[in-house]
Amino acid sequence: MAPQLHKHYLAIARTAEALELAFGSGFWVRTQGPLRLFPTSEPEPDVAVAQGTMSDYQDHPATALLIVEVSDTRVTYDLGRKANLYAAAGIADDWTLNLGTRSLHVYRAPIADPAAEFGHKYSQLSVLDEADHISPLAAPGAIVRVADLLP
Repeated sequence: MAPQLHKHYLAIARTAEALELAFGSGFWVRTQGPLRLFPTSEPEPDVAVAQGTMSDYQDHPATALLIVEVSDTRVTYDLGRKANLYAAAGIADDWTLNLGTRSLHVYRAPIADPAAEFGHKYSQLSVLDEADHISPLAAPGAIVRVADLLP
């Protein structure tokens, strides 16, 4: 596997920091850690927010309140196959930070779709630019500026 570019790693760190501020205590913001979504699949999203603290888990979390993928070279994969996997797992809030276009793709409201890979997809998509802001579904009172996530 090719080494991670600095801007990719920096975006992960900036996103984790912004989400720690947005969610506060009682939530575990994980970076590049496995999620036990299915018996045969443990993806490692760039950033995931789990309910509770790390002390609450004896194994990898089986779900997340929010997933963020940072994408620079695999945008199509992250917006397609990976998003459908997260939709199939019932992840309500899936964000992809596109470093090339400096935008945030926000997927919400997973639904069943037999034609989609893994049988699910998201029914809502918003694309925000770096001047925009967003509130995570699980922290509706928090405001996250897209610019704060970008390197």
